[in-house]
Amino acid sequence: MTALCCVRMKGLFTSTELSDLSSCVQMAAEEVERLRSQLKEREEQVHRAAQAGLDLLNQQMELQSRLDEQRVEMTDALEVTSHLTVRFSDVEGSVSVNTVASSVQTSHFQIVLLLIQGKV
Repeated sequence: MTALCCVRMKGLFTSTELSDLSSCVQMAAEEVERLRSQLKEREEQVHRAAQAGLDLLNQQMELQSRLDEQRVEMTDALEVTSHLTVRFSDVEGSVSVNTVASSVQTSHFQIVLLLIQGKV
């Protein structure tokens, strides 16, 4: 295309000017190609950075999920512990038990009471 443009402009410019124009066009084409190459490289960098960000987000979500699971386990363990808090006091040879067991299954609670009372 550069040669075709130069042929059409032959009457308007001297051969030196046409040669200079041709060099400028060639340099501009090289610059465009260099810029395209840089653009492609930057797009690849952005893609890699986005992928790394996505990987970090996934890792954070996984850690948050594990943290939530552990918090539930700890809360459940504390609930069971607090519901099975037993206060023993010796009153005329008998043992009195104060406990709150609303969230503990009745059968387990009854077994614990029987064990404490020494009936099992």
